[in-house]
Amino acid sequence: MHGELERLKWNDEAAYECFFEDLRFGTSGIRGILGPGTACMNRYVIRRATFGVAAYIKNHGMTDLPVVVAYDGRMHSSDFAEETVNVLSAEGIRTYLFDEITPVSVLSYAIEKLGCSFGVMITASHNPSIYNGYKVYDRRGFQITPETAEEITREIRKADFFDVPGEKSGAVRAGTEVPPAYIKENFISEILSFIPEGLSREPFRNLKVIYTPLNGAGAGYVPEVLRRAGFEQVFVVPTQKDPDPEFTTCKTPNPEKIAAYSEAFRFMDKEKGDIIIATDPDCDRLGVAMLRDGTKTMLSGNQIGLLMLDFLCSVLKPGRDKLCYKSIVITPLASEIAEAYGMTMVETLTGFKFIGEAISDLEARGEKDRFFFGFEESNGFLIRPFIKDKDGVSAALLIAMVAAVNKARSNNLLERIRQIYEIYGICHDRTRNYAFEGVSAGETMAGIMNYLRENCRNMLGDHYVMSFTDYLNEETGLPRSDVLRFELDDGNIVIIRPSGTETKIKVYYYLTDQHPACEEAVNRIMESFRS
Repeated sequence: MHGELERLKWNDEAAYECFFEDLRFGTSGIRGILGPGTACMNRYVIRRATFGVAAYIKNHGMTDLPVVVAYDGRMHSSDFAEETVNVLSAEGIRTYLFDEITPVSVLSYAIEKLGCSFGVMITASHNPSIYNGYKVYDRRGFQITPETAEEITREIRKADFFDVPGEKSGAVRAGTEVPPAYIKENFISEILSFIPEGLSREPFRNLKVIYTPLNGAGAGYVPEVLRRAGFEQVFVVPTQKDPDPEFTTCKTPNPEKIAAYSEAFRFMDKEKGDIIIATDPDCDRLGVAMLRDGTKTMLSGNQIGLLMLDFLCSVLKPGRDKLCYKSIVITPLASEIAEAYGMTMVETLTGFKFIGEAISDLEARGEKDRFFFGFEESNGFLIRPFIKDKDGVSAALLIAMVAAVNKARSNNLLERIRQIYEIYGICHDRTRNYAFEGVSAGETMAGIMNYLRENCRNMLGDHYVMSFTDYLNEETGLPRSDVLRFELDDGNIVIIRPSGTETKIKVYYYLTDQHPACEEAVNRIMESFRS
């Protein structure tokens, strides 16, 4: 750290970037670039954030409940996890610390099983290697709500970066426990119980799966689940099996991006696999890719969700009391499938914590069994409410089952998607991300959203806006959120929102044709603010 600060002495711009603000603590905790300074991820920022969590625990009389901490294989993840338990221990709070890289869904599972007040996951999820993060989960097993984040933030601001108890403790304090081994075994056993009764496992044997954990925590879970389920041909991409903090073979380990599959496609060609399954470094998101007539093809999060929902409905035949959950940016075809089987589709804001919160509400009413399926466009899926967050392990099992059953019918996932479109209507989905950098990124993004609100509610490019929804300034039945939805005169739908974790604006298109003018219009607006 001292050497990094020395280098900043001669670079005013870099120094300003590192210190111009404190990293914001939000509903996903904190996430940022590794480096010195208050605006970067480092041990001092981790300690201060943990002090805020500890203060919240004390304020709410939960010091008799432990906190469980997990981490992925990123740069300094294990170090930051140790810093976390040290500060908590110094504040008199009992801690559990996993002794190996662990999926965030296992952390979510452990919180309730161990009776914890909070869980902390050290990860930057699918971001490039220069990032790390600090995710906070409440006692119900999903990411903290805005109200909790605000209270923790107030406590964080009371703490000095260099005077947090526990900061000089060095090794992990005595008394910190490793979660019992039954947590992993029970987690895997619960997932295996998701295999529908009466479903033949014979097709599982014939599917050749290429799996990549993208150097993350899924390596210790996904292959074991698949093999115990009856998938005999599971091949893990060797260069991406073990942790690699530099992500040497995949600079952005995001299963939503086709570039993340380069190594897997090379390995697939060698092993002649049927399907590639990928999970991100903390194993809460899942992606799927395959070859189509020799062309590399990746399924979108929407398409994966549709395949899963269609399969579950056809096999389980849900009753009318069942509920599906999706975020407001999901393809409208999901609602069409749910309604075709008599279910109710419930919309939530973007972020799986809102689905987790809905599960808790069902649980409080004794109606947890009404939950059928939940998913979000950004490759997050939950099959059963055994946890309250998205899970890449159970999602890997489900999509492998879908692929195996379709292969047995001389079908593939792309062909099944085409069939779904024939039944429920064509809806091409596309997501575009506009990233902004520097100290003015937040201001630029706010300017874009304000411009869209003020100037595009009636016309977007050359198309009339038939329906405009502003989730921030209108009553929608959901908490207010900075999201805009445009339904255009040609049937296309455009949804625009700032990312909650990165300085970028996300644009979602649901299209009746492949080359809409609305995409060009939105791009012109975005680029005008860059110049």
